[in-house]
Amino acid sequence: MLRLLHGAKRSRLISARRLSRFRGFVDVVRLNVVAGKGGDGASSFYTDKKIHRGPADGERGGDGGSVYIEAHTNAHSDLSLSGKRIFKAEHGGHGGGKDMIGARGKDLTIQVPSGTLVYEQGHTENRIIADLVHGDRFMACRGGRGGRGNRAFQTSTNRNVNEAEAGSEGETRSLVLELKSVADVGLVGFPNAGKSTLLASMSSAKPRVASFPFTTLHPVVGVISRAQKEESEDEFDRVTIADLPGILEDAHRGRGLGLNFLRHIERTDVLVYVLDMTVKSPVEELTTLFKELDEYMNGLRQSRLALIVANKLDAADEGQLKLLDLIEWLAKEKIEVDVCPCSARLGRGVDEIKSLLFELLQRSGRSRRKLSGLKMLPFRKPKAPIGENGSAGRENKADNDSMLTVEWEEEPA
Repeated sequence: MLRLLHGAKRSRLISARRLSRFRGFVDVVRLNVVAGKGGDGASSFYTDKKIHRGPADGERGGDGGSVYIEAHTNAHSDLSLSGKRIFKAEHGGHGGGKDMIGARGKDLTIQVPSGTLVYEQGHTENRIIADLVHGDRFMACRGGRGGRGNRAFQTSTNRNVNEAEAGSEGETRSLVLELKSVADVGLVGFPNAGKSTLLASMSSAKPRVASFPFTTLHPVVGVISRAQKEESEDEFDRVTIADLPGILEDAHRGRGLGLNFLRHIERTDVLVYVLDMTVKSPVEELTTLFKELDEYMNGLRQSRLALIVANKLDAADEGQLKLLDLIEWLAKEKIEVDVCPCSARLGRGVDEIKSLLFELLQRSGRSRRKLSGLKMLPFRKPKAPIGENGSAGRENKADNDSMLTVEWEEEPA
């Protein structure tokens, strides 16, 4: 918890979860959706100046509006939803006499970024009910049906029925939305490895670039296109790349920014490991990245094609020797992966990286993975036990929003 002072007399506590709002990016949000109630049926009889009480002419009420969640293709948006957390559709209108049917309530559509998972909150766990990508539309709550009027109950022998139905209530749900960005390539690496500089040099994205660590606090997505549309079996001519915050050793225990942001590379086909060649041992950084990815999700690293970018070679002492040591270690561990020397700051090697990315994506088949059989642990977990130093242990912090086993399902081509 952080304490923000407002004047001399009062203070306010802000949790780490609420702090994500101040960073300007929201990728997990809870909300309540309420469908509209159906209108009541009318009890009415036909009358005119010569007929005091004619046959029943009360009609049914209108159906209540439903709530839909629709994925749109704006890759730079998040789940802030303008701060709104309760969404209600319009109620149906009541039926009337003279055979007038009640107006149908308007449907409500909640637009979310492509790559959003929808969970229904339960008592013990949250159950996935939709995976929305590329324009998918899902009915979250169905509106209530309008009640029947007395006209529906009259018979040939009973024309004087006075019975009418009330409209049924619309569905209500408590949902959790989780954004997992739809990107083809994910950039992973230590803080200050040059991921943001590399993304800025390859695309028109404008990530924050500075000389201090953790300048990237949330994923930044950029798009690169072929310089010339060459003849290729790959039907796509552009690549989306997600730049992720830096990973530290023991990030799975809550160190640094943790690993929760790695949800944004679960849909990627290619992982790019950006290594800082100015450090003492780039090999140790690479092994740490492998370990942290395995701690986050077993099998995630092995199921992706990979590329290693040896960055900052222009500023590295004995950079060529470190590069040779890296290649020898990969050969010793029998890891088949391309290593691309680069200086993102000077733009050297960037074109070669682009070409390799298009080749790797062509080999991967651009699967556009959807998630299936996915379950999320409860969000509201018991607080961590207080340690001897009077503060909650950080080793459980990274598990607050952790995911269980994921099964992948590839869309048909």
